[in-house]
Amino acid sequence: MTEHSLTYFAVLVCLYSFFEFFLKRILWNPSGQHTGRVAAIQTVGFLFTLLIGTSGFSSVTLTIGSVLVAAAYSCYALFSRKYSNGKLALESFLFKQAFMGILLYILWRIALPITVHEWYVQCEGVVLAGFGEKADVLRERFALVLTIVASYLFMIDGGTRIVKGILGKFPILYQKVLKALNEEDNNKETSTESEENVGEWIGILERVITLTLVLTFLRATSRPLPSFSQQSR
Repeated sequence: MTEHSLTYFAVLVCLYSFFEFFLKRILWNPSGQHTGRVAAIQTVGFLFTLLIGTSGFSSVTLTIGSVLVAAAYSCYALFSRKYSNGKLALESFLFKQAFMGILLYILWRIALPITVHEWYVQCEGVVLAGFGEKADVLRERFALVLTIVASYLFMIDGGTRIVKGILGKFPILYQKVLKALNEEDNNKETSTESEENVGEWIGILERVITLTLVLTFLRATSRPLPSFSQQSR
């Protein structure tokens, strides 16, 4: 395994984050009750996200592996919807992310060695040419950039669900927070204002989590991991 190959794993993680924490939240409410049809559509959407995102270095092994990962994603969603307990929402969410992370890691390993298609290298060069002097930095820190993007995508939905899950573990404390916010509020006319205050606190916690993740990833990926065009040279 080379440093170059880690770039591909960063791509897979970023694609999963884009679908799970951004695209799915826009198209469907992830916390709502979904029918089997919606679950099937989500699975197809996840599969297309993987296939399109990895088209620049696709292979038979990678394609078959993506189909199997999407099928496992669907099976987990069906199982979770049928047997999940509201009290275990946080544990279920964390387990899903660990489960998908393992599957993506396995997909990445079985797909090695990976060869980048020439048309993809040319497209990357055209895109990076618009960044001028910063293009070299992006090439040298491509995996790091993808990791940071994935962490921010995670915060769109994942951070919110973690915070809500933690607060759900302490209902008495949660009620005390609401009560304290209501007492401090000078305009205690509606409960909407209290909910907005709670949302503000949730946002603060999310930003703290975001900063922690970004700093962690920056430290963990301190070595340059080049982009596809540099790997092909």
